[in-house]
Amino acid sequence: MLISKLQAKMLTWVSRAKETPAKGKKPQREILTGVHFTDTDAISADGFRLFAAKDIALPELAGRTVELTKITPNTASVDVTVEPEGTFPNYAMIIPKREPVATVYVNADLLRDALTELKAVKLLIYGEHDPMEVYGKIEEQPVYALIMPMCGKYLEPMDWKPS
Repeated sequence: MLISKLQAKMLTWVSRAKETPAKGKKPQREILTGVHFTDTDAISADGFRLFAAKDIALPELAGRTVELTKITPNTASVDVTVEPEGTFPNYAMIIPKREPVATVYVNADLLRDALTELKAVKLLIYGEHDPMEVYGKIEEQPVYALIMPMCGKYLEPMDWKPS
C-alpha cells in the first residue's frame, strides 16, 4: 500500500509500542502485535505504553487492527499482513483525564541520550522553566543527567490525545 513519507515515519514510530514477542514465543495478547486504526488515527500498545499518531488517515484500514510487516519510508509504502485475533483494548480509558502535576518541554534527542543504556529511571521535575533531573543505573552503577527545558518556538501547543 502506498502512503506518504510522513505517514511512513509516523507508522514507524507508532509501531514501536506494539507487543513484539521473542523469536519462537507466542505473544501474551495477540491483538497487541498490531496497529489499530480509527478513521483518522493510528494507535499501538503493549500493556506498558501506548503510542498514537494523529491524522494519519488510511481509510482502507479504518476500524481495523493489522500487523504492519514492512514500512519503507524511502518509497513510502507499507505491507499489511494478518489481522490479529481479538478486539483492540479500550485505550481511551487509560488516558489521564485530570490535569498534569507538571509540564516540561525538553529536546527529545537530549532526553534520548540521557536514557540510553538505562533500564529504569527516576525523573524529578521542579517546574516548567527548571532543569529536569534523571537518575538511573547502568548495570549497578548509578548515573545522573540534568536536562534543561526548551523555550521559544518549541512551546507551541502539542496537546493532542487520542479519543
